[in-house]
Amino acid sequence: MKIKVNSAPNYPESSSTRKVMLELTIALLVVFGFALYYQFTKHGMANVMHVCVLMLSAIVTAVVCEMLWAVVFVKKNPITYIKDSFPWVTAIILVLMLPANTGIYPLIVGTFFAIVVAKLAFGGFGQNIFNPAAVGCAIIFSYFATGVVTDVQTLATPTSTIASTYGWLINDSTLISKFLGDFGGLQGLFLGMHDGGLGETCSLLIIGIGIYLSVRKIIDWRVPVFYVGTVFVLALIVGMIHGTGFWYPVFHILTGGLMFGAVFMATDPVTNPTSNAGKIIFAIGCGLITFVIRIKANLPEGVLYSILLMNMLTPWIENAVSGVQYKITKKVIGIVGGLSAVSVCLAVVLAGIIAPVVPVPPTPPVVKEFLNKDKHITLSDDLSVYVAKVTKTTKDGNNTVYTVEVDGYAVVLSNYVDPKPNIILVTINTKTKTIVSVAYEKFTDTEYVGDSTKDNRFLSQFIDMDINNSEAGVDAVTGATVTSECVVSAVQAAIKKVK
Repeated sequence: MKIKVNSAPNYPESSSTRKVMLELTIALLVVFGFALYYQFTKHGMANVMHVCVLMLSAIVTAVVCEMLWAVVFVKKNPITYIKDSFPWVTAIILVLMLPANTGIYPLIVGTFFAIVVAKLAFGGFGQNIFNPAAVGCAIIFSYFATGVVTDVQTLATPTSTIASTYGWLINDSTLISKFLGDFGGLQGLFLGMHDGGLGETCSLLIIGIGIYLSVRKIIDWRVPVFYVGTVFVLALIVGMIHGTGFWYPVFHILTGGLMFGAVFMATDPVTNPTSNAGKIIFAIGCGLITFVIRIKANLPEGVLYSILLMNMLTPWIENAVSGVQYKITKKVIGIVGGLSAVSVCLAVVLAGIIAPVVPVPPTPPVVKEFLNKDKHITLSDDLSVYVAKVTKTTKDGNNTVYTVEVDGYAVVLSNYVDPKPNIILVTINTKTKTIVSVAYEKFTDTEYVGDSTKDNRFLSQFIDMDINNSEAGVDAVTGATVTSECVVSAVQAAIKKVK
C-alpha cells in the first residue's frame, strides 16, 4: 500500500489559531497606541478623534461583512463564524497602513474589498491568495487618492519628500543635512516622530514587536530579516556607487512601510510559502520589487505592491521548492543565489541610470541701483517687529562693541524650518556718541538677497552717525528692505543700551 504524504500547508487547531491571532491583535493595538500618541502630541485631539473613528469604521465594516456572509452564503452562526475568521485583524492592519487624513468613505470601500473580494470570495480565512489588507489599501490608493479629510492635519512624509523632491538619491552633504533635519535625522525616523502611515513610522517599536512575535513563533523571522536585508543591501550598493554615505541604506529601511510590511504583512502564513526556503525566496523577491518601485516607478513606496506581486508567485515558489528538503538543497541554493545575483545586478543598473540631485544656487537679483533712495530708514522708525536684544558688551577704550541678536527675514517673514536671528556687531564711541562701525557676526537671512546688506556700500552709511540724532538714517539696499530694517533695528538696540 502506498501512502501519500503532504507536508504543507497545514492548519492548526482553532484554539491554537485563536491564541496566535489574539497575540497578533494585541501587537497591532500597541502600534495603534503609539499612532494615537504621536497624533495627539504633533497634531492635537482632532486628529486623535478622527483616527479612532477610522479604526472603528474599519472594524465594524469588516465584522458586518463577514457576519452577513456567514448568514447568506455559508449558512453558519455569524458569531461563531467571526470567532474563527478574525476580520478585525485585517481591519486593524489596513488602518495602520493609511495616513491620518484618510476619509471614512474610502476606508469603508477599501475594507469591503479587503474582506469580501480578497478574503471571503476565495473561501474565507486560510483560503485567500492575496493579503486582504494589502488589497484594500491598493484600492484606496488607486481609486480614492484624493479622498482625504482636509481639516485633519498632516505633514510631508520622508518617502514622499525624497521621491518628489530628490528622486530617491542625494549625495550633497548640505542637502542631506537639510532633508534629514526636517524629520529629526535618522534618530527621528527610528523613533517614528514624523508623519506617514499611522502604524508605519516607529521602527523601534515595530522591531521590538517583530522580535517578540518571532520568539513566540507567531511569525517566521526569516521573512522580515531577508526582506529588510535585501532592501538594505541594494540601497547600500547604489549608495556606494554614488557616494551617498551609510545614511542612505539606513534611511531605506527606516522609512515608509518597510518595517511594518515586513513584520505584519509579508509574514502572513496563508499568502506566502510554507517552507523555509520558500519564505526566503519570497522575502528576497519582496525586497527587490520594493526597491525597484521606489527608485524608478511613479510611486513613492513599493512595499504594498511588492507583497501583492509576490503573493501571485507563491504557488510557483511552492512548486519550485517542493519535495524532500535535503534532496533539493542544491536546487534551493541555486534559486536563492540566482535571485540574489539578479538583485545585485539590477541595483548596479539602477545606480547607472539615476542621478543624485545637485544643489543649484539661486541666481542673484539684477538691480540697477544698489541703494534704494526711496526707502530711507531712520533711527526713530518703529522697527519693533524685528525683535533685537543685546547679548554681549565688550569695551575697548572709548569704544564699546555691542553684540545684538535680531530677528530678520528668516524669523519674521519666511517659512524656514528652523529660523535663526542675525547676529550683528555695533561699535559705538561712548565719548563722542557716534557709531564707529556695524558688521555681521552671523548672517541667517536669504542668500543672494539679504546678504547684500553685508556690503560696505550699505554698512559704511552708519560710520560717524550721531546716535542722538533721531533723524539720522540710511538708505535700504534695493531688494533687501526687510534685512536693511533688521540691521537698523540692531543699531537701535545698541543705542538704547548706551543710553
